[in-house]
Amino acid sequence: MKKKKNIKSLPEKHLEIDLSIKLTAKDIECINTGLYPSGMDSRWNIYRENDLIYFHRSWTGSCIYVCQLEGDSITRIKVNNESSEYECASIEDEKESFRQILKSFFDGKL
Repeated sequence: MKKKKNIKSLPEKHLEIDLSIKLTAKDIECINTGLYPSGMDSRWNIYRENDLIYFHRSWTGSCIYVCQLEGDSITRIKVNNESSEYECASIEDEKESFRQILKSFFDGKL
């Protein structure tokens, strides 16, 4: 795993959203390895620590999502709602935004 640089913690001001997203074995393997920017156009650092998956903005280090992984499913996400770092939309919009980010990286049936 690559070293994580300039990573910020999820702020206390955040939303918690229940959801159910099943990941494939290939998805989990990628998360276990970690996904880090390979160029200036890459926006995310994605990595796993124990049963949590972290999504940090690559340029700012801001933690935007922390996901609870249970088995092969994401069951809950915490979404940064600190206006100086990220401003949440509605819960339904955040669910959809998160699913779109996952679709851009992983094979899971979302």
